[in-house]
Amino acid sequence: MKSFLWRVFPLLIVVCASAVAQSGSSVDDAQIRRQTAEIRATADKLISSGVPDDVAKGTALLQKALELEQMQTSAEKLALEREKLKRDLEESQQSHWKDLLVTFIPLASTIILAGTLIFQIAQASAERSEKRLEAAEEDLRKTEERKQAREQSETEARQKEKVRFMDALRDLWASEKISTAAALINTFRDEPYRSWVMNTAITILLSRKTLDEFTAVYMDVMNPLTYEDLPRMSQLCKEVDQAYFDIATPVWNEQTQSPDVNKLSHEDRKRFELHSSQQTFLSQKLAGLLHKPAPAGVVVDLSGLCLRDMQLSGVDLGAANISGTNWSYVNADDCDMSRITEFSDCMLRWTAWWHASRISGPLLEYLEKNYAYIPGQQYNTKSPVNAEEYAASVVRLKTSS
Repeated sequence: MKSFLWRVFPLLIVVCASAVAQSGSSVDDAQIRRQTAEIRATADKLISSGVPDDVAKGTALLQKALELEQMQTSAEKLALEREKLKRDLEESQQSHWKDLLVTFIPLASTIILAGTLIFQIAQASAERSEKRLEAAEEDLRKTEERKQAREQSETEARQKEKVRFMDALRDLWASEKISTAAALINTFRDEPYRSWVMNTAITILLSRKTLDEFTAVYMDVMNPLTYEDLPRMSQLCKEVDQAYFDIATPVWNEQTQSPDVNKLSHEDRKRFELHSSQQTFLSQKLAGLLHKPAPAGVVVDLSGLCLRDMQLSGVDLGAANISGTNWSYVNADDCDMSRITEFSDCMLRWTAWWHASRISGPLLEYLEKNYAYIPGQQYNTKSPVNAEEYAASVVRLKTSS
């Protein structure tokens, strides 16, 4: 009997191991049932022997067989649950992919639509940029063509104007009528021909033999005088002044402070009188200009000019340059000279400068020192002139400077 039990226990161990393996791994169900049946059969034999020990062992084997069956049932349930879980997982995964697909399809459609729209916008933008570039290149080409055409036209116009100018110069000197010469001069308005023809006009003016001819040409080509024409006017005045002094200097009388015309020849006397009259005429025209305010930023340059018989009463000379000017019988009543700083070597004769409204300090000091009041001398002024009045006026000017 004991030998039988020793044979059974190894079998029980194998069965138990097989049962445990079945719970953790996949074992054939029929084999487990067969092993359980063998255990029950062994247990029945032990119990039927009637031997208490065998009965106890048989009972233990039956208990083990029952446990194996329970384990088998549990394993089957576990397998069923595992299978169910597997199916549920598969179904869940399928359902998840379906849900994901259902969600993704509209999103994908939107993305595709947006991408298509973006592509179309980008394509349209690229087309517009290309068209703008083409249009810009076309505009640039046309602009360059217009520029070249304009330059060619200007070149041709300049060439024609140059030919016309040369012909006009010939006609100017050949013309015996002042009106014809003036008409030709006034047809040139653009530079450099305007400056060239005006230089010719000055030459024509200086070549006139009578004051009437001189004034006629001046009125035709230089009237009305503007500040833009002041440099040309200054050139004309200096040419006339030089011609005057060429005659007057040799016969200058220091005692009378004037030229002794009785010492001049008949021809020189006629020239002297012409240039003297020209000086007076030009000074009056210049005075008319100075009565008008100079444009902003324009500094009036009167340096080196002879200012004769001029009416500068009430004029604001601003910051005019009067260096080297020769004032002769100028009315300076109420003239404002408060901003004049350039006055070196200027001369003022028969001019009551102290009747000015204001004079800059340095200029006032210069005039008081070099051109003070001379008793008995005639001055171009409407106010009384005497020593007391002079002294009071100088005090006034010093106070206001």
